[in-house]
Amino acid sequence: MLRCRTVEGDIDMPMPRAFSSRTRISLGSLLFLSVAAVAGPGAAQSQSVLTYHYDYLRTGWNSNETILTPATVPSLQLLTSVSLDEQVDAQPLLVPGLTIAGGTHDLLYVATEGNTLYALDAATGAILLTRNFGTPVPESALPGQCNNNSGVVGINSTPVIDPASSTMYVMVYTYDNNDCRAVLR
Repeated sequence: MLRCRTVEGDIDMPMPRAFSSRTRISLGSLLFLSVAAVAGPGAAQSQSVLTYHYDYLRTGWNSNETILTPATVPSLQLLTSVSLDEQVDAQPLLVPGLTIAGGTHDLLYVATEGNTLYALDAATGAILLTRNFGTPVPESALPGQCNNNSGVVGINSTPVIDPASSTMYVMVYTYDNNDCRAVLR
């Protein structure tokens, strides 16, 4: 169970539920985070990606990557695609080897502008958990009429995972009673 820390208290991710889709993401383009996407299942251990660009310095450099090379890039292929509720602007995060939904999975956490956080099985694309944090802000209510390539703005920035406390920090932009609020969850 993933605990989301909020100003109102801690929230655990609920059990999975299905809902209609508006956005499809390609796990082939996201699974470059995992060595398994290049070498095949079980070939190497995946490395956690817990924040934007791998580390707190935001270098974008995975110093442990040994399989992804110019020679192996042409072998990358689409494994599956997953329907989500809105556009994805935040970098997906990867946590390998978590026990959840009755098994051990490499989890890919994906946040959408619809204010939904998904926990996907990185190998299959199966949606294991979802959590929606409220109504996203409609484009018409944004200050200065900002254009974000989507009709709404919700989770726009990449969450951060603290593995020591099993906590994910997520900034959501919600719209309640004609009021826009940014809330750390």
